[in-house]
Amino acid sequence: MTFRTFSRTIKLGFVLKLGFVFVPLLIVGGYAIHEAAAEPAGIGGQAKIGCGGDGCHGAQSSQTVVKIWSDSSVILAGQPYTFHISVASTNSKAFGAGCDLTPDVGQVNPLPKDQLGHPTYPPSIKGFPNDLSHTTPQIFKNDSAEWKFQYVAPATGGVAHIFAAGNAVNSNGNADDGDHWNLTVDTFNIVTSAVTPVPVSSPSISLFPNPSKGTITLSDDALSGVADVTVTDAAGRSVLRETVVTGEETPLDVSGLPKGSYFLTVRPQHGDAIMKSFVIAK
Repeated sequence: MTFRTFSRTIKLGFVLKLGFVFVPLLIVGGYAIHEAAAEPAGIGGQAKIGCGGDGCHGAQSSQTVVKIWSDSSVILAGQPYTFHISVASTNSKAFGAGCDLTPDVGQVNPLPKDQLGHPTYPPSIKGFPNDLSHTTPQIFKNDSAEWKFQYVAPATGGVAHIFAAGNAVNSNGNADDGDHWNLTVDTFNIVTSAVTPVPVSSPSISLFPNPSKGTITLSDDALSGVADVTVTDAAGRSVLRETVVTGEETPLDVSGLPKGSYFLTVRPQHGDAIMKSFVIAK
């Protein structure tokens, strides 16, 4: 064997050995790429399409329940509010969760940090352009996980939506029956201060108890005759209407209304309408 032939043999052997090493790396690398699609650190753009792309989190299922709600009963235009998003699961194999959310109007942000620079509500969520996602999967507490975030309402009133996707996972690296996801959308009204009724002070009527937990009594000794009673919410929408006989104490059942601020207007047959504010605190 000449030196040239021996050199070629060494080179060929090296290439073959490199090939045997390289092929497994491709296989492992392919698995790693697939796993990266799940993005344990969170990924944006999933709020309307879900978390099942490329099989990263299994199938959509009603076993995963995603909810969004606010601490405030009224959302005023241009104001910031704290919202919550939770992911729960009835699947006994799932023990952690992730989320992604985006609004159609307004702005979503991680909650502001405190004066020391710490998140005000860990575990935090991170922001993409008007899109929020978890920074790390959150382990379930009582079969659910929860995050808080800030929503800044737009400057004008109207109907708003926050879209969200949530996944419940077993974190074993496989899109199996321990991984499921689901979608939700929270619809709410944004109001302006211009449409909020201003209560008129009057000694003619009184309401008690105020705040109320389900029943409120209208005392109208200064009035007489039949009157229409209307209850409106802070957005000016009529939520209750009754006809009462004034001159006595009249109980009103408000147990079907959610907690928040309301206005009660009494319109007697003769005289001006009288408005009083009250609060339902359940």
